[in-house]
Amino acid sequence: MTKIANRTSKKAEAGFQFPQFEMPAFNGDLFSAYAQASQAFFESAMALNQEIMGFANKRLQANAQRVQDLSKCACWEEAVAVQSDFAQLAATAYLAEIPTLTEQTVRGCNAMSTAALVTATQLPQAEAKT
Repeated sequence: MTKIANRTSKKAEAGFQFPQFEMPAFNGDLFSAYAQASQAFFESAMALNQEIMGFANKRLQANAQRVQDLSKCACWEEAVAVQSDFAQLAATAYLAEIPTLTEQTVRGCNAMSTAALVTATQLPQAEAKT
């Protein structure tokens, strides 16, 4: 038997139990406030993720359409026009998406700040209870 396994089995034979720690910071009102604020943050992060994935989906569809349009071009001039239009529309779409992504990011940061603020304001009360 290895040294580690031997030590582990001796502790098990002696009825070893992990020490119990009191963690007042994770009890009662403080934990509840932190959990609620964290939930708001995760919901905001999910909304941001959905927005990004939706935007990426639209861009991929536009790219697929561009490939299809390029395959129909009869000459280089038509292909350049299709590619130029695609680039212009893509740039416009990305610029239009910036305010939405910024707003979603700010919501997430506000949710995280709320969690920190709630935790900070609840901490003295939690310490006073112990």
